[in-house]
Amino acid sequence: MGLPPGRCSVWSREEEGARRPGQAAPGPKAEKLPLPTTNRNTGGRYVDCRWPESKLTVELDSYTYHHTRHAWEQDYRRERKARVRGDEFRRYNYGDVIEDQTYMLAELRDLLP
Repeated sequence: MGLPPGRCSVWSREEEGARRPGQAAPGPKAEKLPLPTTNRNTGGRYVDCRWPESKLTVELDSYTYHHTRHAWEQDYRRERKARVRGDEFRRYNYGDVIEDQTYMLAELRDLLP
């Protein structure tokens, strides 16, 4: 079985949680936010999540994959590229995506239609 376009074969736990932000908890209060494109080459760099119509880029930073100097420098290059494109840019960590999505969802709700 192939992967859908824009999907990576290896997802961090943060990326799994962010694929459908606000949709993990069923029920009347579950939010339905638009889905991002994920792990797409944008401006010469791969970004974790992007909503092109809303000009929003989100990077998901876990210590496992972002603790080296090289990773840190790449992260900031991605951020600069997003800002040059005119995108809003946000970073979320493991706690924001997996443990408590309140802050992340509040920001995304304000930034997305």
